[in-house]
Amino acid sequence: MKLQRPSLRKLADMICGNGEGTPFPYRTSSQLTVFFTDCDLDMVHDGSTRAGWVLDQLLALNASGSDRDPLPAPALRRVIEHLMSPLQWSSQESERRPEAIKAVQELLVKHGLAVSDDPATGEPLLLSTSSAACATAAGGRAAPRHLICRPTAFAAPEHDVVSADLVTVMMPFGQGFDAVYETIRSACSDAGFDCKRADDVWQSESILQDVFDLILSAAVVVVDWTGRNPNVMYETGIAHTIGKAVVPIAQHPSDAPTDLSNHRYLRYLSNQEGLANLRQRLAARLATLRGDA
Repeated sequence: MKLQRPSLRKLADMICGNGEGTPFPYRTSSQLTVFFTDCDLDMVHDGSTRAGWVLDQLLALNASGSDRDPLPAPALRRVIEHLMSPLQWSSQESERRPEAIKAVQELLVKHGLAVSDDPATGEPLLLSTSSAACATAAGGRAAPRHLICRPTAFAAPEHDVVSADLVTVMMPFGQGFDAVYETIRSACSDAGFDCKRADDVWQSESILQDVFDLILSAAVVVVDWTGRNPNVMYETGIAHTIGKAVVPIAQHPSDAPTDLSNHRYLRYLSNQEGLANLRQRLAARLATLRGDA
């Protein structure tokens, strides 16, 4: 992955500690040299404008990134992680670190990247949103554990940026569900989302590959458990595993699998009144998720 120049320019300002009210510590010329040395990089500030010099270094590191890799070049990754290390803030300024991490998160999310502290070391990790898969409470620990997934039944796409405006729908096909899908599309539109399901795309020879790509690129996945369709259950598992926000819907309580019986879902009737009610409640849930993001 190669980051966009505007993103690198903002990272340069963060490293320099430029900007009024910035949560990042200010770094002098010599401190910039130390910063990059700590990243195992032989870069010595030459006395030129700090932000311009840092940007040049980041551009050079970024150039070695591969479009086939969901993460930036290793050296650039070290720089970003070091930027957020707790060691960068003194004990008197440590309360500013969460604000700094939030700023980096907001900058990198459009590149499909996420930041999280390693529960074991407390040091930050830069992860792809496609491989940072799920953050689950492991063994009762308060801190989440990140799982790195390497799919075997399908391939992770070269470009995996999540669309913040996309809802993917996984549901049974057939005339009995056409009106349901139209209702879901209307609810998505009401909440400001685009909406797609597998029959809306044909990018691969494999249907499963297209399904995975759709789930991966979506901000929210709506799954219709009605009839316990095996395909939908499989797709629900994929969405849960890679950490997507999943909104289940179903026509009857018995449609909810036993293993997922504790998962909230929107129950609906497939008549006109029931679909109108589903549209209203689903739009409200999607709007809440958009607000959470």
